[in-house]
Amino acid sequence: MVIANAPGDERTERGQLVLIGAITIAFILLGVVVIFNGVQYTETVNTGDAGESAEDVRITEAELEAGVEGLIEHSNETNNVSWETKIEEYVEDQYTLTRAQGKAIHVEAEASMLTDSPTINEDLEVAVTYHYTSNSLSIENTITVSATLGDALGETP
Repeated sequence: MVIANAPGDERTERGQLVLIGAITIAFILLGVVVIFNGVQYTETVNTGDAGESAEDVRITEAELEAGVEGLIEHSNETNNVSWETKIEEYVEDQYTLTRAQGKAIHVEAEASMLTDSPTINEDLEVAVTYHYTSNSLSIENTITVSATLGDALGETP
């Protein structure tokens, strides 16, 4: 409520105006702080998931490479073997089921031979193109796997 000044009183009452201005500035600052905090929280949550997914892809690639090397090193089959089919079946039957238990991902692979007609204790080179798909990421990459056929079996030709 504004009280009128007495006649001859030069003084003006501006206290209410200063109070309203201070409250308005306080609400504006409070709104800016709330919005900034929400943006910072959202940014932190989003970047956390992306970092984990990239790390999962690196782990998946290392596991896939090690698995294909082991498959080659523990095999003594040389005649009438389609390594492309054997590697694709390995990824489909073994790897996807094992890996999917830890995370919600899907991995597919296509293999192509870089070595023709390998024999026991001979290096076999295979290009493996894998497709990694999770809830937040989808990647396709090709790795080259080189291993000695039957090396883990200790056989000689």
